[in-house]
Amino acid sequence: GQDALSQIQKKPPDILITDIRMPYIDGLELSSRARKLNPDMVILIISAYDDFEYARTAMHLRALDYILKPIDLEAMTRTLESAVAHCRQFHQDKRMMATELLRSLAVQEISVTDQDPLWNELDLDPSAWCCFVQVDLDEPSLARLSDDIRYASERRFAGLNQLLLQEHFFLLESHQYRYSICLVSPSDMELAMNRRVLVDCIREHFPHGERYLDVSIASGSILQGLRRLRDSARACREASKLHFIKGSNADIFYEEVESCLYKEPE
Repeated sequence: GQDALSQIQKKPPDILITDIRMPYIDGLELSSRARKLNPDMVILIISAYDDFEYARTAMHLRALDYILKPIDLEAMTRTLESAVAHCRQFHQDKRMMATELLRSLAVQEISVTDQDPLWNELDLDPSAWCCFVQVDLDEPSLARLSDDIRYASERRFAGLNQLLLQEHFFLLESHQYRYSICLVSPSDMELAMNRRVLVDCIREHFPHGERYLDVSIASGSILQGLRRLRDSARACREASKLHFIKGSNADIFYEEVESCLYKEPE
C-alpha cells in the first residue's frame, strides 16, 4: 500500500485495483488517500472477507465494485471492462466540456478567472499557450469538379476530422467545408511544432500535385494564456481573408505579423 501510494502521488492513475489486507497502509486507507489525489479515480477493492463493514466503507469511498476472493475471472473481466468504459466516458465528457469552454473563449469574453477551479476540473492550464487555426475547403474549386471527384474530395476533407481530435487539438467547429481548431501546449515552441505537424499532415491529405481543389490553412497568433484565444481567433480570421498569399510569401507574412496562411502555390 505504501509503494502504491508513492506511485499514485507521482501520477494518479485512472483505475486503482487494490486488496484490503496489506502492510503499512491497507487498501481502504490507500483508496481514501487516492480519492483525495484524484476524485475521479475508478476504484476496485478486492477482499477475502465478506464483511459488511468493509463493503460499507468501500461504498463510502465510491468504489465501482467490491470483489470477493476467490476471484471469478469472467466476472473480473466484466468488471474491468465496465471500469474502462466508465473512464473513457468520463474523459470524453471532460474533453467535450473543455472544448465548449475554449469555443466560448474564442468568440466572447466569459467570466472565468485564472483561479477558477474549473480549469483543474477540465485539465486545462489557464497560462498555457494557445493558437486558433482554421482549415477551409474552397467551394468554387469544388464546383468545377465532376460529381465523382467532388464527392471523393468532400469525403477526404471530412476524414480530417479524426486528425483534428489529437490530444493537444480541440475541434471547436466542424462544418462541411470548414474546421476551426484550438491548439493548446505548455510552451510556445511545442505549440509551433504541433502546428507545423498539423499543416504537414493536411498537406499530405491534399498534395500540391493534385489540381482538383484548394485547401487553405489560416493561423492566428501564438499567445500565452487561454483567455487570449479570442485575439488569436481574430488574427486568424484576418489571415484567412488574405487567401491570395501563396508559396513562400505565406511564411514571410507569418514572421512579420504573427499570423499566417498556408496554401500550395498554383
